[in-house]
Amino acid sequence: GIKLESNPKALSTGDAALIRLVPTKPLCVEPFHKFPNLGRLAIRDQRQTIAVGVVKTVER
Repeated sequence: GIKLESNPKALSTGDAALIRLVPTKPLCVEPFHKFPNLGRLAIRDQRQTIAVGVVKTVER
């Protein structure tokens, strides 16, 4: 896709973005290309899925 905006404050339904996620608790993930089963994630809030995606890179 094309870049529409740099550093948006929010995303709407159907939007796609590359984000940096810093977990508050330990999280076991791996880049999707190395280990697909640990490279997918879903983010939920109050029993509702608000985002899904794949892990591109991991910083340790």
